[in-house]
Amino acid sequence: MNGTARRALAAVFTLWLAATLVFFALRLLPGDGLLTQLIESGASPATIAERRAALGLDQPAFIQYTHFLGSLITGDLGVSLLTGQPVAELIAQQLGATAELALASLSVAVAAGLALGTVAALGSRVIRRLADALLAFALSAPVYWTGTLAIFIFTARLGLLPSGGAGRLSQLVLPALVLGLQLAGGIGRVTQASFSETKIQPHVQTAHTKGLRSSTVLLRHIARPALPAIIGQIGIQAAFLLGGAVVTESIFSRPGIGRLLLDATLRQDYPIVQGIIIWAAAVVVIVNLLVDFAIALADPRVREGT
Repeated sequence: MNGTARRALAAVFTLWLAATLVFFALRLLPGDGLLTQLIESGASPATIAERRAALGLDQPAFIQYTHFLGSLITGDLGVSLLTGQPVAELIAQQLGATAELALASLSVAVAAGLALGTVAALGSRVIRRLADALLAFALSAPVYWTGTLAIFIFTARLGLLPSGGAGRLSQLVLPALVLGLQLAGGIGRVTQASFSETKIQPHVQTAHTKGLRSSTVLLRHIARPALPAIIGQIGIQAAFLLGGAVVTESIFSRPGIGRLLLDATLRQDYPIVQGIIIWAAAVVVIVNLLVDFAIALADPRVREGT
């Protein structure tokens, strides 16, 4: 079996496992969101039973699981228990705002992570310590704390940027910086470690001895060997974006899939929850495939192995 077939099989298995785990995990949780909502709305027991039957919730879990997998193969993620709206449609409505935040945050993370990691590995002693402290802060500070602090400083005190909403560039700046800062920590640490390890290699010392410019040594002899590890870390951080988006979108009152997931979880609308998790698993699989492809381009040894 070649590398492409193995990756395809692994992708299918990952999606099946994510779908299976979320399906049964949500049904093991106590409570019934549909029942609660219908009772609060004053629905009669007959209406509740009719609604449950229409959604297939009166059938055994295994039968529900079989129907769920069959629908999933056709791209049907089900419907909301509370509104009856298709889950795929709900995700599509919120996808634009989350994609905007994700791309902006990842751009900030890559730029800041590479810059801080490079300075922490190759800068002067004082600059290295400052960059190292910033990376430690990025890794340790939770999004809800940095988000609240950013709103307090830039909105409440300085009045420079809005603290919520979406649609304008100014409304994207704070959430992208806050989420990007957290992601930058991991990228910066890997960059720092890779550059620190590579700069002491004999071929780098030889390049310096030959009188090559520092920028040439950095790009050709230090950055290039470290590139696969950095690309891999960027892929890992990209996979964590949805988790960060849940908190970030809530703090900054932004629409998006993160807010949709949080609201659905609180209302126990599990078709939406499982639909978003399956969608997120698909995104992670695609990101991993793209990362493998990028690493193969950056490292001929990987390309030859595949």
